[in-house]
Amino acid sequence: QGSGGTAMRHGHGSRKDEVDTDTERFFRVIDRGILEHYSQPSGLPLMLAALPEYHALFRSVSRNPHLLPAGITTNPDALTPEQLRAESWRRMEPLHQERIDTLILSYREAKSHGQGSDDLPGMAAAAAEGRIATLLVEAHRQVPGRILPGTGEIRASAMSDPDTDDVLDDLAEHVLRTKGEVVVVPGGQMPTRTGAAAIYRY
Repeated sequence: QGSGGTAMRHGHGSRKDEVDTDTERFFRVIDRGILEHYSQPSGLPLMLAALPEYHALFRSVSRNPHLLPAGITTNPDALTPEQLRAESWRRMEPLHQERIDTLILSYREAKSHGQGSDDLPGMAAAAAEGRIATLLVEAHRQVPGRILPGTGEIRASAMSDPDTDDVLDDLAEHVLRTKGEVVVVPGGQMPTRTGAAAIYRY
């Protein structure tokens, strides 16, 4: 009886180890796929939504540098898309605000050393040359006009013109095309009056 009991407990343990190994292998495949097809191309943060018992294991095997420390410990299948969005933002908002605060400090320090600017013509020229590492853009702010391709010159226009563009949108597009980062900042927190602030690469 003793040996039979030992064998039974060992058998259960082996089955659990096998399940854990299968789950770990599955998580590695999922992690690699997300990293290659989503995180690396986009650079966007990644938030894990899963039952509580899966968080530690997934994080132990993940090699995704974009995986956030905050996660949703609820079965995502039990949430509507709107609920999932709300839960994600509830955890993401403090991290986003912390990121904005850090970037504003970085901008002020860069500007004090001649490596930052809030001058729109200067930023447009720098964006055309691929010199902007990070661009802060004020949410809901519009500056009528457009940035001419190649030269970075700003061509002003009237807001009443139906064909008018937004200089800030053009600026953001230039920065993104040259692998820079664009961050939207709420109006009340924007550190400049021009609607934009740039941290230069050089």
